Amino acid sequence: MLTIRKTIADKTIISESLEKGAWINLISPTEEEINKVAEQAGIFYDFLKYPLDDEERPRVEIEDDQILTIINIPVFDRQENIYDTIPLEIIILRPRPSQFNMEK
Repeated sequence: MLTIRKTIADKTIISESLEKGAWINLISPTEEEINKVAEQAGIFYDFLKYPLDDEERPRVEIEDDQILTIINIPVFDRQENIYDTIPLEIIILRPRPSQFNMEK
């Protein structure tokens, strides 16, 4: 699921378009959503795929103008009555003039 949020006049709203300053939230994304974000926001495709692997290790990577941070966060499995961890990814990038192509 892809959700895009942006802040306007101190209020956070849901947006349909990727634009500078937007928060992009992907939860169990489809291949189409991953490709859309990679293409329109200029985020490395592999960076978007890494956290889909439950065994992904926490780390920080810097490549070109993108900073990838992966951490493990706890989740509670109600059926098993145990805690486990899943990867959470944060990507920070420095915008380039051509990065957000609103024509697509």
